Amino acid sequence: MKYSIVQRNKIIYEVNGLVKVKKYNFNGIKLYLNKYTLIPHPDTFQLIQIAIDVLKRNRRIKVIADVGTGSGVIAIFLAKKFPSKTFIASDISMEALDLAKKSSALNKLKNVIFLQNTNNIWLSEYKNMKIDFVISNPPFVGENEFNDTKFLQAYPEVKLEPLSAIITSGDKYGWNPYLQIIKNTNKLYILSWLFQCNSENIKFLLTKIPKIAKTKISVIKDINGFDRFLLIHKY
Repeated sequence: MKYSIVQRNKIIYEVNGLVKVKKYNFNGIKLYLNKYTLIPHPDTFQLIQIAIDVLKRNRRIKVIADVGTGSGVIAIFLAKKFPSKTFIASDISMEALDLAKKSSALNKLKNVIFLQNTNNIWLSEYKNMKIDFVISNPPFVGENEFNDTKFLQAYPEVKLEPLSAIITSGDKYGWNPYLQIIKNTNKLYILSWLFQCNSENIKFLLTKIPKIAKTKISVIKDINGFDRFLLIHKY
């Protein structure tokens, strides 16, 4: 399946208002989707490919956390690719998690664990776990940007998507999820983090992350040439 923004928007309108689910196939991965899930973005499949490259290079990585899993596409795709590794997928939305669990079962996976974030603190449920690699495509739009009429004019489909997966609540600029995830996991045995980001926030994050953890940061562009991903390795 060659997946584009046009196809993504078509799915958004198809599932708009649906409590019942529809089944879709993304590059061999079957996913249930409805109005409670953020529809996978084409950039997310680039994120998955970057993660695949990291996992192939570093065999020490055994346990991977997909934080803010949404539809479960990241954890499910990687779990099918790496059946010997353990994936922990978390989200604040129980509706999204229930659907991701069904998608995991649909793909006959046994190596994905699902957790609900219960208190709005990123990764609070992970504090007693050994995790090697954190992957996340968290809410990426700050309140200021979302409330700008130009944003909604450019992306009218956003109004049909679960806002909790898009807007960083209580955060004007959309920086907090990335910084909180790193801060909350820095004391754990984390080897690497991988984020899909709002390109507008990359420069700011590059100045703030080194103040939280001693890391080496690589910026990776998306297929359109925009800074989109942060791959972070702990020293």
